[in-house]
Amino acid sequence: MPAGKLAVAGGFAQVLQLPYSVNVRSLKPWVKKKTPPPPLNVSELREHRRLLRKHVRIYRIDSATPRSTATERRLALKKIKNAAAKFLEPNSRKRLWAERLLDYLIESDVNTNRLLYLYVSTHGHGPDGVIAMKKQLRELFSPSIYPHESRPPSGAISEAARDRLLAFMSTGLPVVRVLADVNIEALIPSSGRWPDPALANLVARVEPIWRRVTGRTSGPISKDRTGDKGCPFAEWLVELLDRAKMGRPSTGRIVDVVRPRQRKKTKKSTTRHSTGTGR
Repeated sequence: MPAGKLAVAGGFAQVLQLPYSVNVRSLKPWVKKKTPPPPLNVSELREHRRLLRKHVRIYRIDSATPRSTATERRLALKKIKNAAAKFLEPNSRKRLWAERLLDYLIESDVNTNRLLYLYVSTHGHGPDGVIAMKKQLRELFSPSIYPHESRPPSGAISEAARDRLLAFMSTGLPVVRVLADVNIEALIPSSGRWPDPALANLVARVEPIWRRVTGRTSGPISKDRTGDKGCPFAEWLVELLDRAKMGRPSTGRIVDVVRPRQRKKTKKSTTRHSTGTGR
């Protein structure tokens, strides 16, 4: 999208244009003085400018979209967990709890579902485990899908219905068991600050551009001999979003996103060196 075109947020065109000052030149004051990185060639400069403006536009859209709070997400997961557990009880009303489980999965927001799908996939059911289970539940407990099988003669079960039941028992039921035992606290901790997903995504997207252009880490660094720490990356990003007329997140919120990412990178690096794979 050219700089002069209107950006879109929440399905509505915004009157505010993305200023030309949102570009790679904004990084120039932050470049390392003693050991600067290699200068960008023309192709790199254009590509980094395009990506930077694109990521800021995406953030504008994401930040304008209403998002569930951590409390709302925990409540949604609690409903899903409870419905799955009720479905597994020996004498429960299977159709009732199957319908409620499906309803709760549909009602939860996309980010909650993303966490849930990842949780299920880490328990050996693949990234599409929840999707497949939902399809199987609908086929088992929605007679309107197969009206000619809804009332078989003499209470018998059709061969097709039996096949669907066996498929659910082997692949869908294990997923329901995982949902009934989901660790809500591990997925969405009740303590600490819950990072803004839109801001977290922006940080992940612009971090490589920051490192390449400035030669600096995105994490907090010591400012002087006193040991006081600051985060140039967070300060730059606050200024950039201010130029884009998008409101200023605090540097603390950005640091909250950066620190866990830095810990993960350090842990991976340490693991590689300890196993000899980093040589």
